[in-house]
Amino acid sequence: MRERRVSWPRRAINLVARGLAAVAVLLIIFMMVSTVADVISRQLTGQAIPGVIEVGEVLMVSTVFLGLAYAETRGAHVNMNLVIRKLPPRIASIATSLGLLLVLFVVGWMVIVTGMRAVEAFEVQEYRFGLVQIPVWPARIALAVGLAAYFLSLLPRLADDLRGIFRPREARIQDTTIPEGGAF
Repeated sequence: MRERRVSWPRRAINLVARGLAAVAVLLIIFMMVSTVADVISRQLTGQAIPGVIEVGEVLMVSTVFLGLAYAETRGAHVNMNLVIRKLPPRIASIATSLGLLLVLFVVGWMVIVTGMRAVEAFEVQEYRFGLVQIPVWPARIALAVGLAAYFLSLLPRLADDLRGIFRPREARIQDTTIPEGGAF
């Protein structure tokens, strides 16, 4: 099979996915540093840093959803293809296309619902109440943005599967093995 050039939409989706993953990494680093500072503060002064736990809870949501698209572009999501690999390429492409269409429908619905909820949360400046008031609306926006990026990152995979229906020799069933050096 000849080497294909990567299309500009695929490159753009990969760039967005990498950018969101970089933000997720920065949030994880912030959570790690703040947690370590909280532990040190507890050990030295007997007092916790107010809000560290609450901020960590809110940021955790952001890190998970901002990383979805990157994981998809790298093929790092868990999948099962034991049956699909046994099927002829055209049938396998049809089956995976149908599965991806279902996933796209569900994720598309999630994008709409979470997007509307993020707008509401932003408009009312939603906060999480506890010892310290933590704004929740940024995490709601990150959730919607992460799901939207995930939706977009599924489209090239669907295009590959649809291409496999009409050109079975080019069918590409996603490999579930972790590449040498890890999934990232």
